Amino acid sequence: MKQLNSLKMLKTKTLIKKFYSNCTIKPRFLTTSPAHDQRIAQMTFASVYPHYVKKIRKTTNKKKLHTLIEWLTGYAERALSELIKQKVTFEKFF
Repeated sequence: MKQLNSLKMLKTKTLIKKFYSNCTIKPRFLTTSPAHDQRIAQMTFASVYPHYVKKIRKTTNKKKLHTLIEWLTGYAERALSELIKQKVTFEKFF
């Protein structure tokens, strides 16, 4: 399942890069350094999750957020809460 999620992320990143390839000004998120990528990979999902919840409350509900996360990662709500308790890094999360 983890390999499938990595494949989804790779396909998404590839599509985004193709979309922006003809633009003269590249978005900042496409020009990251290895040090930046490593810093993000070491962040814990538990530290960012409350910000997702806060942001989503303005437009929709927590259930839709969990549906989106499950679609993106394959983690159901129970597994998601376990990962938050374990304070896994984004590297392990994805």
